[in-house]
Parts: sequence; structure tokens; C-alpha cells
Amino acid sequence: MLNKDKRVKLMNEILGGVKVLKLYGWERSYMEQILGIRSKEIVVLKKTGYMSAMLNFIWISIPFLVTLVCFTTYIFMDGGNILTPDKVSARNIFRIYGPRFCQCAAFFRPS
Repeated sequence: MLNKDKRVKLMNEILGGVKVLKLYGWERSYMEQILGIRSKEIVVLKKTGYMSAMLNFIWISIPFLVTLVCFTTYIFMDGGNILTPDKVSARNIFRIYGPRFCQCAAFFRPS
């Protein structure tokens, strides 16, 4: 936003003094200033866009990852667990292994 403000201020200055700018031939120097500010603005906008895309991807993939972790934990918890349709519902998994999940969470909690 700071770069955009600088660029808009410079553009207003240019538009206000077009006659003086043309008279002394300062077009190129002002154009270089504006393009320099614009390039900084584009870098900030790209970083913001990449960060937003990454956060959106994480936000969308969290439900899948939680489900994957739950089912993987169920399969490897007692060794011989096989996922069948009657066992796949998350409600059953949390009912059976809920206390163990709480114990795991307590283990990773900072003291």
C-alpha cells in the first residue's frame, strides 16, 4: 500500500505539472521513478498472492489430512485393524479410540 501511495502521489504531481515537465524534458526521469515504484508494488502483490494461495490450499486440505491421520492411526493402533464399511465412520473410530487420542494430545501439550 505504501508503494501505491507513492506512485499515486507522483502521478498527481506529474499531471499537475505536465507543462513544466514537457518544457524541461523530464519525462524519462519521471517515467523511471514511476516504473521503479511500480516494480516494488508488483513484488509485494506477488508475495501477497502466493501467501494467500498457500493459506487457501492449507485451509482446504486440512479436513482431508485429519481424516487421513485418523484412519491411519486406526489401522496401525492395534496392528490387525482392517477398514471395513461398518468401521469406517469417524464416529465409531472416535468412540473406540477417543481416550487414546486424548492421551496422545496430552503427551504433546507443553508443560
